[in-house]
Amino acid sequence: MPKKKDPEITQYRLKDGKTYFRLRTYIGTNPENGKSIKVTRSKLATRKEA
Repeated sequence: MPKKKDPEITQYRLKDGKTYFRLRTYIGTNPENGKSIKVTRSKLATRKEA
């Protein structure tokens, strides 16, 4: 059974050929203005790390 892909974790490749993962996730809402807070982390070496 193949693993389900997480839509918040994407794989990308740099021009030098190295492959990295990017994580984007929702962490809540800002109580001052009501806008959502999203966090992005890039250049993660493995999917497990992301």
